Parts: sequence; C-alpha cells; structure tokens
Amino acid sequence: MRTKKFHIILFLMIWNFSFAQEYTNFSVTEGLPSNHVYRLVQDKKGFIWVFTDKGLARFNGTEFRTFTTRDGLPTNDIWDLRIGPDNKVWYFSKSPSLGYILNDSVYNFPSCKPNTAFYPSSTFQMGNTFVFGNTAESIALIDGCWQTVKNIGEIKLPLEKNKILSEKEKRDVLTYLQSSVDEIFDIDEANWVLNTRFVSHDSLLVMIYSDGYNIYNINTGKTYSGNMPMKLTPQYAYFNRVTFANDEIQLTGFGFLAPLKKDYSISEVIKIPGNLQAHFSFRDRTGNIWAATFANGIYMLPQIKKDIVYLLQGRKVKLFCTKTEPVIANVLDDGFYEYNTDAKNFEQLVSEKGFIYSAKYIPELQTNYLISESHIFVLNQNGKIKKVSNKTLAIKNISFCNGYLYGTTSHGLYKIDSETLAKVDSYEQYGVMDLILFQNKLVLGTSSGLAFLENERIQNINSTAELFQKPILKLYKTADNLLLVCTDGFGAYLTDFEKALPLPGSEYLSIETAFIEHNEIWLTSEVGVLHYSKIGEEYQLTEKLDENNGLLSKRINSIVALEKEIMLGTDNGVVIIPKNQKKTDQVLDVYFTVANFNSQSLLGKKKTVRYASNNDLTIGVSSIDYSQSGQDVSFEYKLMPAQTDWSKTTSKDIHFSDLPPNDYQIWIKKGTIEKSMHFSILPLWWQRIESKIALGLLMLLFVATVIYKYQKFQIKKRFRALITQKKLAENELYALRAQMNPHFVFNSLAAIQYYINENDFATSEKYLVKFSKLIRQFFELSRVEEITLETEIGLLQNYLDIEKLRFKEKLAYHIKLDPFLNMQETKIPSMLLQPIVENAVNHGIFNKGKSGHIDLNFTNIANNEFLVEIVDNGVGFANSKKKQSGRISSSTVLQNRLDILNRSKQWVITFSNREAYPDELDVGNISTFKIKKTQ
Repeated sequence: MRTKKFHIILFLMIWNFSFAQEYTNFSVTEGLPSNHVYRLVQDKKGFIWVFTDKGLARFNGTEFRTFTTRDGLPTNDIWDLRIGPDNKVWYFSKSPSLGYILNDSVYNFPSCKPNTAFYPSSTFQMGNTFVFGNTAESIALIDGCWQTVKNIGEIKLPLEKNKILSEKEKRDVLTYLQSSVDEIFDIDEANWVLNTRFVSHDSLLVMIYSDGYNIYNINTGKTYSGNMPMKLTPQYAYFNRVTFANDEIQLTGFGFLAPLKKDYSISEVIKIPGNLQAHFSFRDRTGNIWAATFANGIYMLPQIKKDIVYLLQGRKVKLFCTKTEPVIANVLDDGFYEYNTDAKNFEQLVSEKGFIYSAKYIPELQTNYLISESHIFVLNQNGKIKKVSNKTLAIKNISFCNGYLYGTTSHGLYKIDSETLAKVDSYEQYGVMDLILFQNKLVLGTSSGLAFLENERIQNINSTAELFQKPILKLYKTADNLLLVCTDGFGAYLTDFEKALPLPGSEYLSIETAFIEHNEIWLTSEVGVLHYSKIGEEYQLTEKLDENNGLLSKRINSIVALEKEIMLGTDNGVVIIPKNQKKTDQVLDVYFTVANFNSQSLLGKKKTVRYASNNDLTIGVSSIDYSQSGQDVSFEYKLMPAQTDWSKTTSKDIHFSDLPPNDYQIWIKKGTIEKSMHFSILPLWWQRIESKIALGLLMLLFVATVIYKYQKFQIKKRFRALITQKKLAENELYALRAQMNPHFVFNSLAAIQYYINENDFATSEKYLVKFSKLIRQFFELSRVEEITLETEIGLLQNYLDIEKLRFKEKLAYHIKLDPFLNMQETKIPSMLLQPIVENAVNHGIFNKGKSGHIDLNFTNIANNEFLVEIVDNGVGFANSKKKQSGRISSSTVLQNRLDILNRSKQWVITFSNREAYPDELDVGNISTFKIKKTQ
C-alpha cells in the first residue's frame, strides 16, 4: 500500500542525477603541474600520463612525477603523447625538438633544418615508427634528427598480412597515409571541415569529425563508417577525439566516451557528468574512467564505482526496511524519505526538522511508525498520515508486545496504548538502546547488557556469559530463531540465552546496525561492512566491504539488502552497491624506486658490492595502484636468506643494517604481484677463511713486533725531540741576531744623525719614527712562531722604507701580490723573509755602488700554498759571498731553520738561489721560497 507523497523538489532531482557517480578529482593540489589538461594516455606498464600546458605528469595512483623543461623537455606546453611498443613515451608539441621519455630520462632530437620549429597537426604510428604532419610536410626521425620524407607512390594498400616491414618501409607507409587520407577515404575537397582529425595506429587509420568517424584497415583495404554517439553543439564538436587505449579504439568528446567493438561499431556510450566540463575521456586497462578538463585538472571514476549509485549526498542518513515500503530513509534535519524502486530514487514522505530517530513497521497493527524528536507519524493501511506529538513521550524506538506498544526513552521504557499513543505505564531503566520481541518476551538491549520485561518488571538475564553484560546498540532476530546482539566495542554475537556465539572477525568492533536476509548477515562497523553466510551450522565471514568496493568511507550508519543491491546509509548520503559486484584488480605493478647499499646503487647493472662495517641497505618501493586504498601504501617484503617469512609495512622505505657477506634476494609483494632483485655482498680479504687462519698464526708475532717497535720508536722520538728543541733554540737565536744586524742599526742611527746635522728635522723625525716602529716589530714578532702574510709584508715594507731613506732614494722596491692570495688567512713562519731581503739590500745593492731595485713577488699556487720571489739587480750572490768570509752566513741560519720547520710536519718549505741577470755586469739574484702549510 502506497502512501501519498510530498512533491519532489526540483533541485534534489538535479543533485541526484548530477552526482550519481563519485569521481575523484586530481589537480595542482595533488601534484599536477597545471589544471589545464590536454589529454591522458596509459603506457605499457600502467602509468597514467597527463599532458598539460605546464609540463607532463606520470601518475601511479598515489603520486605524480612531473617532467618539465627542468628535466630536459624543449617546452612545457605538450599537447600530444604516443606510446610505442617499447614503452617510449613520445611527446609532440610546437617546439624546435621532439623526442621521448624512457626510464625517467628525456631524450630530445632536433630538426635536421637549423632554427626550425615543428607544429605536429597529426601523428601516424606503426609500431615504434612515427611520422607527423607539419603543415604540408611529413616529418620522421632519421639518423638522430627530424627530416622531411617524401611520399612513395609505389606503395600498394592493403599490405600483406603478417608482413614484417623495415623501419624505412614503415616510414614510407605512414608518409603515404599522411598525404593520401583524402584519397583513402574518398573525401571531396568541398566536404573537408576544420575539425576533421586523422590518427593512425599500426594497421588502422581513423578519421573523426563532428558527426561521425571512418576507419580504414590497411591490411584488408576496407573502410568502416559510423555516426558519433552524441550530437554536440559546434562549440563542443571541435573537441571530438579518437584514442587508442590498451588495444581498444575509443571515441571521446565533450561529456562522453564511446569504446568500439572489434567490428568498429560503438559498444557503449559512457556519459561524463556535465558539471565536470570534461573535454576528453578514456577507459584504462582495468576499467577506470579518466576525464581531462581545462580548469580543474583530471577526474577519475574507479571501475568499482561505475555501477554504484549515490543518493541524498551531503546528508546524514539512516535506513530502515519496512513491509509496506521497501526502504525508509531517516535524514537528519530533513525528514523521512522512501525509496522508489521504479525511479531508483528517494522521494520525501514527511518533512521534519531536528533529530530523526527511527522508522518501524508493526505487522500486528499493519502500521508504520516514523519517529522524530518532535513527532510520531503513523502511516495506516488507508495511506493517511497521522501526526502525533512526541514531546511528552520522547520515545526513540518502539516494539509491540501483548497488545501494547513499548517505547525506549532516555531514562527507561514506556508502555503505550496502540490506539491513542498515550502512556499507560513506565519502567525505570537507564541506558535502554533497543528492544525486540523474542521468544514471547520483550528483550531490552542496554548499556550494561541484556535485560527483559517480565511481570511488569525489568530484569537482567541471569547468565555467566560475559558478553551478556556488554554495552548493546542493536538487537535483531535471525532466520534460525537466534538473537543477534550488536555491541559497542565488543563485536556481535548470536544467542539463545543459553550461550553466546561471537561472530568471527567482529571482535572489539562497534556494530552500529545489521541486516538479516535468510542465512545472510550484514554488519556495519568502523572498518566497513562485514558479510556473513551460514555454512553448515556456523556463520562465517565471507566478504568485507570498504572503499575498495566504492564506499565513501568505512563508517556506515545502516544497511539494507535488496534483491540485487546493498543499500548503505552514511553521514554523506546513501550508497547503492550491486550484490554481485564486479571487481578488477587495480594493482598493476610493484617496483623498486631505490636500492642503495651505503652509497652504492643496486638498480643498475652492478649487483655486487663489497662488505662494509655498519652497512645500511635502503630499499624504496612503489606501485601502480588505482584502487581506493592506493593512498594507503601497504607492501610485503622479505630478504632471503636472512628473512624467510613475509613482513608487512606501510612505509615506502625498507631498511636493513649490518648485513654480513652473502648472496641475497629481496622480494616485494602487493596483492598478487611479486618482484625480486638479486645482489651479492662480497667479503673483504680478511673475512675469507684462509685469511682468518693466516691472521691467527701471525697474531702473536705481530703483537710482539708491535710492542718492540713501539718502545723503540718512543725512545727515538724522545731523543729526536730533545735534539730538535736544542737546535731550534740555537737557530732562533741566530735568526734573531741576523735580524738585528748591528750594521743596520748603526747605519740607521748615522743616517738619522746626518739629517739632524743637515737641519732636515722632518726627514730625521720620519726616519726615527719608522726605525722605532721597525725595532718594536722585530722584538714582537720574534716571540711568535707564525704570522699572517699581511703582517710579514707590512714588516718588509717598513724595513725597505727605512733603507730607502738611508740610501737617499737610490734604492727602489716593488711588491707584487697575486689577487687570489688571501692575505689575512694565509700564514707564514715569523720573519722568514726579512733576513733574505736584508741580504739583498746590504750585500747586493750596497756593493753595487749605484742605484738598485728589489722586487718581491707573491704568487698563489693552491689553498695554503704560495710562492715568494725576492729579486734584486745587485752584484749577485757569488760576488757578495766573497766579501762575507769569516762570518756565519745568514743562508746557513736560514737552512737550519727550514730543516726544523719541515721536520715539524706543519710546513713544507723549499728555498733556492739563482742569478737574475746572468748576461749583465750586475748579475743580480733571485731567492725563491715555495711555502705550504700542512696543518
């Protein structure tokens, strides 16, 4: 008996129609380079390739790997991709070079004509050979560059079946097709339209236009013609396309997808919701539908969701199955709806605001009771609706027993007159969640377990079964006269009040609702829907429904099983799933992304590494998985022979440490797909058996030798240190004395006195200031071991300035500094250069008897290493040495000091002398230092 319905609101019909199927959107938020998408293709491995105006993206179901000009693309605006049998992803765009992507590397090939940009208007493919139309030309890749190829008029079509063509023959065929499509399809020039497109794939040539399509089979020479499945406006007709996806020809356009049969007729028309604004769609190898848009990225309809209907979306719904109406839906803050099996839609029965509690059919009264927070709606056999206030009763659920209605309240149970709905009696019992007539008793499910109403009193069930005392949410009667009890956090169980039989797999779950049909039980829980079938005398878990079955989430409020469908109430509407749901495995591949032993990769050809202590093996895994659980990475792995059992992980990275030398095989698995990789860790020489034996025999001898050598070394070291310290002290004294040359001091003072006598007080004062500063520098720097190069050069400048005054400007000097030398950071032994410069002045220039000059050149060699040249045009080292007999040569002092510095291991210094101008009277001298700081 049908009741009178309220009018259906128009926007609700549009809502249900537009969102009958749940598409998943992927945009720049999820990793796309742009929301402006041209098209999509699927390669041989199963990756989905998306080409946009801002680059390419490869999708594995979980994440996008992008390719842009940063990766080698000639442009980011890629508008066409073709996949070869070798899985090279060929890209075509308006650019000066075209190529392919293989193994994450981009390969570009330029035009054979320099400074030429391509405009691929059509692409023809036969195997791995491609020819594209570039205005009036046919372009093919020959010898590493793209060049124009000419039509071969002798080609006869159709080709012989199974004939193997050479690459040149393939190019000739494709060139012929590209230039002769009008003859092949017998098209009059007057009938050409702007939106006509041509595509070839191996033995097929397809022409598509706004109203229809033609297919030419190269092998048979026959042409097939068909009409487009949808008539589109001229604006949208321009987007009609043909694509070859997984050995299937698919026609697509604005809002539709039409795969073709083997005879080239349309097998079905898949409508894409208009609100998506999708201009291109295709079906992948596992049945998923993909759609491209110009503003919102891409959309995907999983194969599992194609036969699923989503109704009352965006609203919290609970479902109740009654006798007179197939399904009643309680919609929060909206009212009660009934399901129209003919229209496959919900139609509103009663509009009601606030909380909606339950709907219950009482067969003894042949009446439906719809209970909300404010009212009880009584639907009688005559189809009339009686509205009664629920403010006084405040009941949430009802049942019938012995001529009375019983309703649950927040503080107990009410006995209600079935005619007037007036309260007859009340029974105090807090936490009553549900009630049911079972074994002629009114059984109550409470927050503290099972109870029943007997002799006008609520009594707890006297039993030792612990489950009887658990918090209860719902009660149902099974077909075999058992009571199904749904608990909050302790699963579900069946009972006859003598014993409790838990349903396997439901332990510690909260079972919100259930549905019983013959010997089938469906439970809703926080992990999805659990489906049980009675096999023999027991109920066994036979199926679990979750997102992989098209559910919006695992959280389900209620469930109703119809003849061919399962209807689920959720916080986001109603989901209707076919009982015999066709599922296709969406895991296409599992693969290694990383395999590193310490810093060495194992993914290339090299599969052998040497053992290292504290080693680390890092394995990165990923998969091509388009299931709804693809976002939750879950793999199994084992490393044989160290690990023989499978381990499960939700991480994409697997680590092993301290692996000993051995031959290994790492296995990864997802679903039914397994992959493995072999590698070997070779032992070091000392890890070999023969090496260990030899080492054991030599160990005692080695220890004894080490002890002896160590003791001897320590003695020699102490002795050598004492000698070095003594020589260092002596040579430092010699160096100081050499630096403080008495002649220099005497001559400087005499020069100062001369200027004073000449009444040249300015010069004498200037001379005296420089002299005092130099003396102070001598004493200060003689106490430090090393100084900066800047300080050493400052000392030399001060010294040479004084000598210039003393020589009355007959001495000139120049200091040349390498710009690459860091004067503030570079170190030099203290006062190393001054004695040599002083020799150049006093023994070179002084003995010359006329003006002379000195050049100091500092040249950078490497970090902490530089070269110093002291060049003078004096009488030369040999002539100067003859006049210095009987005195300790400063060069001897210098050499001793250099020996000590070199033995300290902190410096490496070499020194040499040679004549500067051997062909002149004053041969001059060049003193060269090569200085390197090692510590």
